[in-house]
Amino acid sequence: MNPEKNNMPNKSLKIAVIGSGISGIASAWLLSQKHQVHLFEKNDYLGGHTHTHSMKDNGQTVYVDTGFIVFNRPNYPHLTGLLKHFNLPTQPTEMSFGVSLDQGRLEYGGSNLATLFAQKTNLLRPRFLRMVQDILRFNREGKAALQDAGFTNTESLNDFLDRHRFGEGMRDDYLLPMAAAI
Repeated sequence: MNPEKNNMPNKSLKIAVIGSGISGIASAWLLSQKHQVHLFEKNDYLGGHTHTHSMKDNGQTVYVDTGFIVFNRPNYPHLTGLLKHFNLPTQPTEMSFGVSLDQGRLEYGGSNLATLFAQKTNLLRPRFLRMVQDILRFNREGKAALQDAGFTNTESLNDFLDRHRFGEGMRDDYLLPMAAAI
């Protein structure tokens, strides 16, 4: 980042950065190349929502980050560049989605048919079967809407769901848990 290209003054400034999540840390580091930066964090650890915990697994210490949702190179070019700059290793992982509602009354996973019907009773639940149909239809109709030249994003998700008559199961048992996970 070149300060002149961003109309930043050439003189060194005193800058406060609030929050030590990835955005705060990255901003503080980048700004510190030309300015005096102070990073403020209310917690007793750095990392924002991401917080690394150490634990033992078969006698070895492993580190687990909580709060971190997903990282992939195409969607995070700046984070990728930062990790590369500091020579920080990454490793591939599998993304998964699982739902457990009402103390286990309804459970399913999103990886394959075996996890989708992990609770065999789901095969007998009309609401669940309608949810599965609605998910497939939502994916089809949502993609079609986005490809429609006349599509505007002024319609709320709820209005879209109402207009296309998606059921409560799809809303409450799929979309809400998915949105909460993201």
